[in-house]
Amino acid sequence: MILPNNRVQLTANPLRSLAYSFTLSLLFTGLFMNDKCYMCDNPATTKEHVPPKCLFPEKKDTSLNMDLRKNLITVPSCEKHNLKKSKDDEYILFCLVINILSNKVGLNQFLTKVLRAIKRNPKLINQFLNGHELLYVENKYGLQLPTVGVKVDPVRIESAFEKIGRALYYHHNNKQWKYNIFVRPEFLLFIDQIEYKKLNKELETLSSEIDRFFSDKEYYGENPAVFKYQYYSENELTAMMRLYFYGDSKVTLFFTDKTIS
Repeated sequence: MILPNNRVQLTANPLRSLAYSFTLSLLFTGLFMNDKCYMCDNPATTKEHVPPKCLFPEKKDTSLNMDLRKNLITVPSCEKHNLKKSKDDEYILFCLVINILSNKVGLNQFLTKVLRAIKRNPKLINQFLNGHELLYVENKYGLQLPTVGVKVDPVRIESAFEKIGRALYYHHNNKQWKYNIFVRPEFLLFIDQIEYKKLNKELETLSSEIDRFFSDKEYYGENPAVFKYQYYSENELTAMMRLYFYGDSKVTLFFTDKTIS
């Protein structure tokens, strides 16, 4: 078969063809991006989904083939702050979907994606059931209902939410947040500290005050059944964010240039 001249010219010079392929490769891997990573000063070589993409169900795992991955937020990232934190992303997913506050979307994500992961690696569930204990929680009707309390790694959780906060700040302001972030995961409770009831009551009061503060603030996020958030900033050195995962699993982030004691 005789090919048209314009087709022949594309492959007539092997070096030219190689250069063309190499250029495409650079474009697709993001090496031509001028951005720095949202977390550090390294050049961005990839895009990081924020929150992690694994939190958003695939169509095959939803009822009615719903699209819960519409216009996911991404920020420029280096490989260290993207690919190498995948295990922490999975840990956060587990913590959120097994939470008693999780909505139907979160429950379904547990029954599909998470159970598949546990089936592949049964040891995963041991991270959460090790040291679990029977607890009773009071519902809105005043009834005491049995549930299970599991211990989590607070340092790991706070670190993961801090990264989400820094990424969302970059998304809003197109620049890094260079200072401190205080993380308050409101969906977690104390169960083994002295005076844990008093501590939980104080946290409940704080959460109610934050509810009132954000009551008139705009929501962001195009898949609110999975994730939405609110953002408030007075100046360049102070900001707050309220994150909502699977309904009512709330996390508040306090951005400050002051040292947190």
